Amino acid sequence: MMRTWTTLFVVVLLVSVMVVAGCGKKADEDKPVAEVKAEAEKMDAAGLRENAEVYKKAIEDKMAELKKVKDQIKPDELLTEKGKELTKKSTDLTTSINKLKERLQVYLDQLAKKGEDLKGLTVE
Repeated sequence: MMRTWTTLFVVVLLVSVMVVAGCGKKADEDKPVAEVKAEAEKMDAAGLRENAEVYKKAIEDKMAELKKVKDQIKPDELLTEKGKELTKKSTDLTTSINKLKERLQVYLDQLAKKGEDLKGLTVE
């Protein structure tokens, strides 16, 4: 009986650790910009930088995905189902990137207001 409780405790503990480990910050392109601004105004420089890095990484990942999609689009296939599908995916990724950039800019603006260096946080 004691062994069962110990095993159960260990399993619950491991699951808890995995859940917490998986709860890192994530870029949210659907969060209203006004809400992002309100939160950013309350953050210190370290929090702003951390959020900016999360958004920058998300943008870079989407840009890499967009490049792969664009590389697959062939001019002579634009009117085919595959071409239309790839074009739509390209448009959706571009929209997503622009939303993420808009939210990243909020954090960058707040960092600049605090006189912080933005080096390494901007996206081309």
